[in-house]
Amino acid sequence: MGDPRDDCVLDQRALLERFGEVREAIDELEETSRRIVAMLEGGRPVVETITAAGALHVRAHANAALDALERHRHGARLSLIAAGLQEGMTVGEIGRAFGFSRQLAGRHAKEARARGGRAAAADG
Repeated sequence: MGDPRDDCVLDQRALLERFGEVREAIDELEETSRRIVAMLEGGRPVVETITAAGALHVRAHANAALDALERHRHGARLSLIAAGLQEGMTVGEIGRAFGFSRQLAGRHAKEARARGGRAAAADG
């Protein structure tokens, strides 16, 4: 377990990488949608269009990128909470800072304490 502030920086950097991956997946989704529109406007049957556009692969890639983003976003939040707790923040202050209830802040604080160390790294 490293310094909580250093862990926050590492987790935020990992989160930034996930944002880039999601951006790429969205670009791929947009391009696929453009191909689908062109094929449908050209009279191609829907079943052929879906297959030819590679919709299955594109959808799976986008879902994986979004899932990874959510895992890292949650982990980075927990790292920030762990560092805040170490610096003396109260659960109420954490809730106000993040804009969620004291109850949710308490659950996140409990999770952050239980995980310790780099929260996002534990999510892969």
